Amino acid sequence: MQSPNDRDPHADWSRVGKKTRTEINAEAAEEKKRLGLTGRHKRFRAHINGKVYDIPIPDVRAIREHLRLSQAEFAERFNLSQRTIQQWEQHRAMPDMPARVLLKAIQRAPDVIAAAAAEVQRERRGAVIKPER
Repeated sequence: MQSPNDRDPHADWSRVGKKTRTEINAEAAEEKKRLGLTGRHKRFRAHINGKVYDIPIPDVRAIREHLRLSQAEFAERFNLSQRTIQQWEQHRAMPDMPARVLLKAIQRAPDVIAAAAAEVQRERRGAVIKPER
């Protein structure tokens, strides 16, 4: 069991145990609406050192469809998991920063990134584990 010191300091824990799940979900939905987080996510808002940054979230489906690839083809071509592509497109998960950089690179130079992904895949398959001495 968590001690009071282990809890998130940003949450008002005195209110949590006194509400039903329906009330908590309604309050969360209201807060999301107030913060502009309803609908399809287009940007991620980061708060760093007192400054607010709006970081655009790449439209993975648009990038993939522009290349005329299925999810499976896109995942295979760029050495990604098909399940990850599905999660990103359905907004169940957001690409982290390295993935956003990769998606931006795919958007700008898909052939170069596909060649690099293929080379990494070949290197991985041909890698030999050397025994320790």
